[in-house]
Amino acid sequence: MNVSLVRLTPRQWERIPDGGQVLEEPWRAVPPEDLAAALCALERPLAEVLVLYFQRGLQPSEIAARTGLPLGTVAARILRGCRRLRRLLRGR
Repeated sequence: MNVSLVRLTPRQWERIPDGGQVLEEPWRAVPPEDLAAALCALERPLAEVLVLYFQRGLQPSEIAARTGLPLGTVAARILRGCRRLRRLLRGR
């Protein structure tokens, strides 16, 4: 897994192919640079799972297989990461 994905510049972030996941409403209107900054502010394990889920379009089971994490841990990190990301983005 490429851990450096969470440290992308805004321009690099825009070039990542969209995995086709539908972003939740609060994220639709967020400029890419704000989203990248918020992801960088998250704990690394949460940010990594969110990048794989939303940007790479991997399903939780695929993330679990790729990272070696239990499926429940992946699901919990997606949920916790989304909640924290929402709070960070509200402050912007």
